[in-house]
Amino acid sequence: MYSILWFGAGRLGSPMVSRLMEKGFTVHLPQSGHGTDIAAGLVEAGARWWSGGNVDLYGFCLPRSTDVAQALDDFPLGTGVEVLDFSTGDPQQASRLLAAAKVRGAGYIDCPVSGSIGHGRNGNLTMWIGGERSSVSEPCKQTILSLSHKQFWMGRIGAGFSAKLVNQIIHILNVAAIGEGLKLAQALDLPRDRIVESLRHASSASVMLDRFGAAIASHDHTAHFRLELAAKDIEYAFNILKSSSDIQTSYLDLLREDLHSALARGQGDENFTTFIDN
Repeated sequence: MYSILWFGAGRLGSPMVSRLMEKGFTVHLPQSGHGTDIAAGLVEAGARWWSGGNVDLYGFCLPRSTDVAQALDDFPLGTGVEVLDFSTGDPQQASRLLAAAKVRGAGYIDCPVSGSIGHGRNGNLTMWIGGERSSVSEPCKQTILSLSHKQFWMGRIGAGFSAKLVNQIIHILNVAAIGEGLKLAQALDLPRDRIVESLRHASSASVMLDRFGAAIASHDHTAHFRLELAAKDIEYAFNILKSSSDIQTSYLDLLREDLHSALARGQGDENFTTFIDN
């Protein structure tokens, strides 16, 4: 099977690494950078600290496109190596990341994912891929198939990042709507557990309601997806949309303000749902 140098053993990256090892990949991890503390546990489970040498693939699951760019500068790429960027990245940076890989003789594909820790561990992630299926190597295809249950090939570099941002806007605004509805439920003194359960069987049902409805109702914002990262995603989308003078983004503007307010209160490490208590 193939070897991969993996950057970003965080909350979702760690189960993705475990999945690849289960599928027979040899996973190497850098001894510095994001998620190093978690990486030590993965090494105990069978991953290897990278000590140089060739690998078939680089895999990135990092917070920002700037982090990926820095790693591409810090770590040598071998000719013919493919870079798979699973991060929720900035579409406006995709061409620069591609160029940074190409100048080193490597390939680059943006392929962000959506799903829970369980989805990552079981290979059931949804993935948007900035390219065509026919244009990627066999190691790349096997990595994608090992990690995802649904793959959407978006045809060009950067389009994977773009599709993921569409998902993020809908995802986070959906949570905002849940928060507003549950504020009304609280004002009307409705039983929280009963109203959340009833909504799951009504026209307001959604994945976000299933995943976070009960926690929102009880003001439990234990981190699953940090608010700081949600704010970053919305900022990527906002910067793209603000350059289109004919598109109005009133809801996105308000969401961005709420996220920034929560960041200013020091809530960046809480679950992204914390902004609805503003």
